Amino acid sequence: MSRVFLAHDIALGRSVVIKVLLPELAAGVNAERFKREVQLSARLQHPHIVPVLTAGEVDGLPYYVMPFVKGESLRARLASGPMPVPETVSTLADVAKALAYAHSEGVVHRDIKPDNILLSGGASTVADFGIAKAISSARQSEPGETLTSLGTSLGTPAYMAPEQVAGDPNVDHRADIYSLGCVAYEMLTGHSPFAGKSPQQMLAAQVMETPKPVAEVRPDVPPSLALLVTRCLAKEPSARPQSASELASQLAYWRRQLANAPSIVAFPTDKPRPAMLSQRGARAYLTLPVELYERLKELSRAEGVTLYVTLLAAYMALLHRYTRLEDVVVGSPIAGRSRIETEGLIGFFANTFVIRANLSGNPTFRELIGRVRDVTLQAYSNQDVPFDKVVEELRPKRRLSHTSLFQLSFSLQTTFERLQVPGLTLSRIPIDNGTAMFELVLNMQETERGLGGTLEYNTDLFRADTVKRLLQNYELLLATAVANSELSLAEIGAVISEDQLRSVAENDHTESLRVKLKDTRRKALAVTRTE
Repeated sequence: MSRVFLAHDIALGRSVVIKVLLPELAAGVNAERFKREVQLSARLQHPHIVPVLTAGEVDGLPYYVMPFVKGESLRARLASGPMPVPETVSTLADVAKALAYAHSEGVVHRDIKPDNILLSGGASTVADFGIAKAISSARQSEPGETLTSLGTSLGTPAYMAPEQVAGDPNVDHRADIYSLGCVAYEMLTGHSPFAGKSPQQMLAAQVMETPKPVAEVRPDVPPSLALLVTRCLAKEPSARPQSASELASQLAYWRRQLANAPSIVAFPTDKPRPAMLSQRGARAYLTLPVELYERLKELSRAEGVTLYVTLLAAYMALLHRYTRLEDVVVGSPIAGRSRIETEGLIGFFANTFVIRANLSGNPTFRELIGRVRDVTLQAYSNQDVPFDKVVEELRPKRRLSHTSLFQLSFSLQTTFERLQVPGLTLSRIPIDNGTAMFELVLNMQETERGLGGTLEYNTDLFRADTVKRLLQNYELLLATAVANSELSLAEIGAVISEDQLRSVAENDHTESLRVKLKDTRRKALAVTRTE
């Protein structure tokens, strides 16, 4: 689009970049109007935007000036192949922030591509904001048009949105979202979505073809990130994320929600914690009485919540009883199909979100249900942010002995025992693969026979008998809560005795000490009598 010159600003003693439009692009461009249009973009001031310093004309060719940014372009970085996922996500986050700000100021880039993304000092900045629009607007001479009207199509074929290719006069900020999706695709796979085609074929593909899914090209990309790229590449603007600020706002929620959250839940264990925790695990099983299941559903309906919220609130109460923490953090998986476009797709879209509940003030169980409901609804409304990205943004201290952000997990699924399809009868087969994703994972399951669950546990930390007792205590706590939901957290927890809270290993040790003490006393008495 331009010839680039590195120059020295004598007045301020700094290096600057001068970009002069190519003659074929400058043909028909009104230099004065181009300058005025560039001035509208020059007002943008953002950490991830390279500002325009000035603009003008030389020998009939319009030019503009920007600060020189030390580092390399994303295009140069991609010359070495696909990028690691964390680096990709970090770069995309910076670009998204730049777009969100520019869009809020009414400026659409319209030519997002690796050449315009500059990498320096671990951060990314975007150059050439508003230049494509300035060129197209300066070409227009119809009376009555405003300086900010969007002109004819202008961009780079590999990154142009379908509406740009079609010359739609109503192109808006969502074209930048599509272009960012093309860039993300290239960062993850090493090539643009429609690489290997001529410019004309590429333009046609942007309108008519669907690129090969990221997950097929690079299987190690997290499913939630691959889905986000797919959403950005939707042909219809309405099917894409509706704003760059959408992702930024969701990231802000997670940053705020998890600020100063306890990074470790000190749950009592049977065994000393190893320096490097493995994923060796086992399972214990729970089947709740039918009457208790019905009472739980009644309580959920009365409180206007799902069964998931009620069971999670009880799990939080159980963790509070064991740890005495008032700030409890639990992970929970989610299907990741929040948009109708994904409902008919075959594939794995699951994501994980973090639920942080405040149990301070000794609330009643009914009040606790309300607190868990509120924080869960907030988490659901911000579920599109990939868990990997949340970790990347928060940058918690990494430990080989603990997982990041949470160590305990909860889920509720509605499953079937048998499923009839034409010519087939499908049956569920429980599988224990001998692993545990986290330290304790409570998976509750609703079936036609009732409510039950499995507690997956890390065998580096827990013994089977301790986990069995934990499930018994969970059932006891549920029964107490549905009997009287106005009981306080302390009153509900009191049904679990101090002896029941201790691990079996601790009780065994206590019993061993008691036996030794008794034997010592017996021997002492025997000696006294002989004397």
